[in-house]
Amino acid sequence: EENFDYPSGTVLATSTTVADATTGWTAYNGTGTNNLATAADNQVQAQYPQGVLAATPAGTSTQVALALNGQDIYKSLAAPTVPDRYYVASVVNITTAQANGDYFLALYDNTSGGGTQRGRVFVRATTGGINFGVSVDAGTSAARYSSTVYSLNTPYLVVLRYETNGTAKATNDDVATLYVLDNSATPVNEPTTATATSGPSTGALAATNFLNAVALRQGSRSGAEASATLLLDGLRVATGWGAAVGRPVYTTSANTIAAGDYYSLRVAGVGTQVSTNGTVRLEKQLNLDGGQVVTSSTSPLVLRARPTIGDGFDILVNPGGTSYVDGPLAREAVGGPSLLFPIGRNGNYRPLTLNITSPPSGTTTYTAAQTEGTPADQTISEPLTRISRVRYFSVMPSPVPAAGVFTGTVTLSFGSDDDVTDPSVASFVVAKSDGAGWSSIGRGVNTASSLTSDTFQDFSDFSLASTAADVTINPLPVQLTSFAAARTASGVQVAWATASELGSDHFEVERSLNGTTFGRVASVPAQGNTTQAHRYTALDRSAPAALLYYRLRQVDRDGTVAYSPTVTVAAGAGATAEFALAPNPAHASLSFLTEAATAYTVRNPLGQAVRTGTTHPGTNTIAVEELPAGVYLFELHGSQGRVVRRFVK
Repeated sequence: EENFDYPSGTVLATSTTVADATTGWTAYNGTGTNNLATAADNQVQAQYPQGVLAATPAGTSTQVALALNGQDIYKSLAAPTVPDRYYVASVVNITTAQANGDYFLALYDNTSGGGTQRGRVFVRATTGGINFGVSVDAGTSAARYSSTVYSLNTPYLVVLRYETNGTAKATNDDVATLYVLDNSATPVNEPTTATATSGPSTGALAATNFLNAVALRQGSRSGAEASATLLLDGLRVATGWGAAVGRPVYTTSANTIAAGDYYSLRVAGVGTQVSTNGTVRLEKQLNLDGGQVVTSSTSPLVLRARPTIGDGFDILVNPGGTSYVDGPLAREAVGGPSLLFPIGRNGNYRPLTLNITSPPSGTTTYTAAQTEGTPADQTISEPLTRISRVRYFSVMPSPVPAAGVFTGTVTLSFGSDDDVTDPSVASFVVAKSDGAGWSSIGRGVNTASSLTSDTFQDFSDFSLASTAADVTINPLPVQLTSFAAARTASGVQVAWATASELGSDHFEVERSLNGTTFGRVASVPAQGNTTQAHRYTALDRSAPAALLYYRLRQVDRDGTVAYSPTVTVAAGAGATAEFALAPNPAHASLSFLTEAATAYTVRNPLGQAVRTGTTHPGTNTIAVEELPAGVYLFELHGSQGRVVRRFVK
């Protein structure tokens, strides 16, 4: 994908041997004469990806200008092979053309030194306008032109299909097909009728030839034999029609979509799954027609705003409950619309809606994600009596608005496993946490499957919650309010407390020497059903003197299991005390033990601080779920110096 997003006047290639470090283009002919460079403004096709046009700074170009004659350049493709089919798409606006015609775009071999070209795209002047043509191999005489007359100074979507028909390169059966679509066309499917076709080829590719680059050509002649002058933008190369025109459709079980800009994405059929490989940006439509898109913090899906076109973003979701985005989903917003996030996890589709009342100025990107299980932060503030341990949600903006700039509400959805019995009662609310405790942000309207909060002004995690003492009303199962462990003369004393319980069977205390492999050391009966707070203790008499890790396994009568955050206990007499983090690798949180209030810093591989804070004496837990996957350094700044530990997210 090449959108020519460089400052206006940028020369794309200056060397015939080395690709430009910024643009990736290399010259292969005519360097020094009309060097190919970018020009101001852009070529836009309404139903074709624009790239980062909406966010491009003033004076930055997203098109390239080709002159009558001069320098020719190429850009390498990902793999040095010839697939069964290549598709090359771009938006082209012809300013002038010559009667004899010439080509301006082709596939190119940059490995053999011979500069072999195939799939040449031509244009020539004709009465009332221009004709487009195509040649499967070399030579202007081999060009096949369409009789259709197209207009000058008009953007067209031009798509070249080059196919080897699955045979050896030495076989003369390659075919080149050209499609030219105007602004009214909807290029969802490859047209059944081509603009022009050339083939089969008359000269076979040698064994040493690979069509592993795309070339832009300005021609080498003048006067009546010169090439065209034109503007070209949005150059894309793929092995399928949908990816080439930015409208891929997936219908099989396991797929990967490459990083880049797309107009739309459709995932069709139950069981169909598409994983993002890098940042994938959609500009118009996400169609979850039975399948799922799997994302991560390093490979998110971004639904973009397109203010240059003025249309909104369309989200289509199959009502069967199997269609959602599993992982972070980002949405750009300019102004204050309501933003739907069709997110889910582990077969549970729980869409979230951010309702923006007072938006920040400019473009803000909001990222939402659904997390299954109990949040690491278990501290609740009155009047809350419990929060959901089934799942919670996060919404984060970028850039973060200044205090008091943003106001809005959030709508959370729920299903049968969320243990919501009466969504209409006043005690059923939305809770919000900044990592240091949950507080109620009230309620607005509700439906049979959703609850909207009252107004809030900053972002963090959100959860369904209750202020009711009666746990038979929206129980949101067992609410664990604390969990701690401390070494004593008799062993390690483990203590925990619940705010309420419904259907709880028993608790199991588990111990580990490495923070990864745990074994049961105690089992304590639970209260079953209670609206009262209860405290529990267990003594691990056989605890070794080494550094230890403890967690609580909560088991309900129906077999449901949930785990507490992990806590650490320092080594006792006869063992060397060592500061440690658990679990490592970490997913949602890190736990560690400090003897006093101590400053800490978490740094990414570049040495940049991504978390800072101050610990308290005893067991500490910090959230790391929003950190991208990678290796981090945890620094503890104590009175006796700095302690550094490595952990993996």
